[in-house]
Amino acid sequence: MQWLADGFILKREDRSQKDIHITLIDYAGLDRQRKSKNLDIIAAEPEVPYSPDTNIYRFVNQLEIVGAEKRIPDGILYINGLPVVVFEFKTAIQENTTIHDAYRQLTLRYKRDIPEKKRVRLPL
Repeated sequence: MQWLADGFILKREDRSQKDIHITLIDYAGLDRQRKSKNLDIIAAEPEVPYSPDTNIYRFVNQLEIVGAEKRIPDGILYINGLPVVVFEFKTAIQENTTIHDAYRQLTLRYKRDIPEKKRVRLPL
């Protein structure tokens, strides 16, 4: 998570070359100020708009991931090609299905059955 927030330094094997700071998410185009109706914002300088957001966002649903078992999360949010959030939705129609069931499915079964290096099959 810290790499996503702050980036990291890639150290070169060749000491004559400079190390590179890698940022995984470009925060330059994102508005970080929270606007509130109940809060006055006073600034010494006029607000300068950020440049456009250059990140690439994708929400992929029903992606088949094969590890120890085949698992198909309901949704995965990718930012710049990195899987950031996994969603597991539960239906309100089935009374015996709870949020805790989704939590157990994500934290126990998915963590156990999806290895770090995984094969992914894209939906047709």
